Amino acid sequence: MTAQSNLSTKRTYSLDFLKVLATTFILFHHYQQDGKIRFLNHPNFYFNEKFEWGLMVELFFILSGFVMYHYCDGRLSKTSFSSFMGRRLMRLLPPMAASAVVYFVLGYVYQQIYLKPFYFQESVNLWGTVVSALGLQSGWGLNGWHINNPTWYVSVLLLCYCWFFVITKLSQKHRFPLAYAYLLMLLVSFAGLRLPVMEGLEFPLFGMDAVRGYKAFFFGLLLAMFYHHFTLNRWLVSLCLAVMGIVVVFMVFAHGYTDYRMTFTYLFCPALILVMHTKPAQKLFGHSCWNHLSAISYHVYIWHNVLQLLLYTINTPLWTSDNPVYMYLFALIAWVVGLLSWLLFDGPVQRILPNILHTVFEKRTDEKTVSEEK
Repeated sequence: MTAQSNLSTKRTYSLDFLKVLATTFILFHHYQQDGKIRFLNHPNFYFNEKFEWGLMVELFFILSGFVMYHYCDGRLSKTSFSSFMGRRLMRLLPPMAASAVVYFVLGYVYQQIYLKPFYFQESVNLWGTVVSALGLQSGWGLNGWHINNPTWYVSVLLLCYCWFFVITKLSQKHRFPLAYAYLLMLLVSFAGLRLPVMEGLEFPLFGMDAVRGYKAFFFGLLLAMFYHHFTLNRWLVSLCLAVMGIVVVFMVFAHGYTDYRMTFTYLFCPALILVMHTKPAQKLFGHSCWNHLSAISYHVYIWHNVLQLLLYTINTPLWTSDNPVYMYLFALIAWVVGLLSWLLFDGPVQRILPNILHTVFEKRTDEKTVSEEK
């Protein structure tokens, strides 16, 4: 594969496969984490001394940064901030807002039944629900009630998009190399981890949750720049496979070492993403069905905590059993719920909401014109 062919804007379905796989692992991880369930004769996705499966979120951020590379060809200079962010807000916020409201209602019911908040949350409150529904739960300096795990991810992802737009726009305007700009943001994010954090105080835009996303997102951008400017030859592929193998062996046999965040994020993930761009991987995962499943996976991720709370509220064996079969059944139900959300909620919203917004803004423009004429 030549460097020139790497510039193709054709969708890479193998990356969609990674999103689907990572989402499923997150379901397993949260099933055990929130239910405090440990399996005896089955791999554990939370009580695991070898690997922290919650790091799949880092893979989400890396992939999100990687696929943003196509904006680095100058097209962002013709795109307004409202247009750039509007498309992403339209895609991300409606299902998250709906899930936040449902989670608030279920959380209130759970609290009334069991006289305590669910899992690690504080008592339910409307302010935290509104903050989470607007995508402002983490990183923005508004420390509202933590609705569920997906809310912090989406709010930080929106921050990543904002920073990406500003940094790319300014760098292109002043002819500053994008690679240096993204690298600088990556280094600033690492420095943000060292900032002292007082109890109850979060640095706006550079809190712990925010820089966790920045480090992976902008690393994904740098990885995309590497991929699009270098040849993915057999030697590089062999190196990637060797790195992945070494990391896996190290995880399995290394004793006493449990912090795999850096190893997984900056060694295993880039190697895996590059391998998924090889012809065998593209052939194996080259069907467009992965694109649809990837879109559904976002809804699975958004709604799975709501499903967990529902199962916990009605106290079903599906939630309390240490039989791993129930975990797989939970994952299957979560994917069904995600599919229904994608078909019955997201589809109509994406068709109707743009027309409503267009009508509202068009009306305001007409009113402003009439006022100016008067």
